[in-house]
Amino acid sequence: MKVIVTLTLLALVAGCLLALLHLFTAGRIEQNQSNAEKQILVGLVDSTDPEFLHEQGIDLVITEIRGYGGTMNIVVAFRAEEILGVRVLSHGETPGFSDVLKPTDWIGRFGKQPVYEVDAVSGATITTRAVIRVVKDSMRADSTP
Repeated sequence: MKVIVTLTLLALVAGCLLALLHLFTAGRIEQNQSNAEKQILVGLVDSTDPEFLHEQGIDLVITEIRGYGGTMNIVVAFRAEEILGVRVLSHGETPGFSDVLKPTDWIGRFGKQPVYEVDAVSGATITTRAVIRVVKDSMRADSTP
């Protein structure tokens, strides 16, 4: 009985410490995630300020879709009906296969060549098809008034 009480108290103290740690770090974690997303958008848009983007006629369409390794958050940048580019804000894809999601790799083709000329990548077919689907769906959504 004494062991059960000791373990219960230890678990209670550990749980309280974790809750306090979460309370004190939640704001910083959120800020770091926001900064990471802004860093990903570097080279795609000059600013993430909504007013600046509106003045430039740029729309950012953020979509969540299921890839091979889980959920991906993808942003497509448009000016009028022209695709400026595509970036993946977060994903759970397998390392190595996810290299196609780097702006210097496959995903960098969007905005440089027509969407219908961008093919899925062998070996990362599910991931790349999901990105292509998001881009096409975003184009349809962007063109509707």
